[in-house]
Amino acid sequence: MNFPTPTAKPIIPFPDTLLAVSLAFGGRKVVGDGFGIPLILRYILEFCDTTPEAVNVLRRVPSHMAYNVTVLDKSGEHATIFVSPDREPVVSRQKLATNHQGSIEWPEHATATASVDRAHFLSHRLNDDRETGERFVQRFLEPPLYQPKHHLGWGTLYTSVYEPTSGRVSMNWPGRKLQLSTHMVDDRISKVIFG
Repeated sequence: MNFPTPTAKPIIPFPDTLLAVSLAFGGRKVVGDGFGIPLILRYILEFCDTTPEAVNVLRRVPSHMAYNVTVLDKSGEHATIFVSPDREPVVSRQKLATNHQGSIEWPEHATATASVDRAHFLSHRLNDDRETGERFVQRFLEPPLYQPKHHLGWGTLYTSVYEPTSGRVSMNWPGRKLQLSTHMVDDRISKVIFG
């Protein structure tokens, strides 16, 4: 299947690169020497045009915490990179990432965020030939993918869908959608109330 890439925590790409980057916490307690992930992702969006270039940055620049970064370029090349301060980055061609890096190292967090269940659910949807792109995106606004636990600190803020070839981005909430374009940046304000 070839779907737009929905994510839970997007970074808006620059109009001229059309490189999409998504971020998920890696589900590990380890903290070490390295840069904050917002700075690393900003660097990628400023200086990288392709997935291989972004992967090289993530292999080279240390992160101070564990994160899962998925990158998609306008040619359709993608990678999910598991970064952590205490080990080398792992580059995967899987099309999904939740809040763990392979094995579960923080069981309480994995349970609270339903990380394994969400990964299992996504894997089945990605391998279902009957799943449409529209339905796949809608699933991110429903349990088990949509997490309404904002009062506990890990609820879904929004789901974004990037289409790097067209430069379109949509920000999605249950019952609401905001369409954007990387070709024309505007300063819209959208108020969303959680809870």
